[in-house]
Amino acid sequence: MEKLYNATGLVIYHFDGEGLSLEKVRSELRYDSGLMKLVVEGKIHNSTEYTQEIPNILATALGPDGDVLQRWQIDAPALRVSPGESMPFRSAINAPKGTVVDLNLSFSEIKNVDERDYHP
Repeated sequence: MEKLYNATGLVIYHFDGEGLSLEKVRSELRYDSGLMKLVVEGKIHNSTEYTQEIPNILATALGPDGDVLQRWQIDAPALRVSPGESMPFRSAINAPKGTVVDLNLSFSEIKNVDERDYHP
């Protein structure tokens, strides 16, 4: 049925963020106003031919041993992104817990992730 829907212009997406990609992502520790901050920024790109709703991004900071140190939600910078367009995003957390050596980002189907609700 998916081909029939696509032929009529009704595209079926299987998960939040399908057809979207995170590009030019970079993170760095910055000392700002007496606080160490972990800053994450990049672009959300829509590679489809359709306007897409932008889901929130789930950020997971990992320590040297691969354990999850912190997890937080990066709110979508806008509701939608047009076909072929990119939308910048930026997030910062104060005083990251432990030594962050890796950062994983993914589109989140979970709304309003609260670190207090997360138990690794």
